[in-house]
Amino acid sequence: MPKKPEHVDGPKSGGDAKPTKLEFKLRMTSPDSYTYANMIGVAFTPWDVRLHFANAFPSIPGDSEVRAASGIIMAPENAASLALLLTKQVQLYERQFGAIRNKQWREKYGKPDTLGEIDMEQGEEA
Repeated sequence: MPKKPEHVDGPKSGGDAKPTKLEFKLRMTSPDSYTYANMIGVAFTPWDVRLHFANAFPSIPGDSEVRAASGIIMAPENAASLALLLTKQVQLYERQFGAIRNKQWREKYGKPDTLGEIDMEQGEEA
């Protein structure tokens, strides 16, 4: 008969023992394929945020329905991290290639050279 694994709570030596800090180093590889998207939809619940990506190419005037090609579901905390990361990357893009032609972005963030730096560790503008 197989032996049952023992339950381990951590160090047993007195009250001075400190919990072991586990560190993980992850490296992300590139995906096998990419999906082009020029339209993004967002939906959320108290538990998750859902991003829907589509390639919208209306062929006739009027209302059209576009089917999302792919989607991502993530925790709200990850969505906040994504928002910070995208803001930082757009800032870097504009510094290298020039201003992006997006009226809402320009109204919110002004000129590329006046953008505040996003500190990814703290999650706030420096």
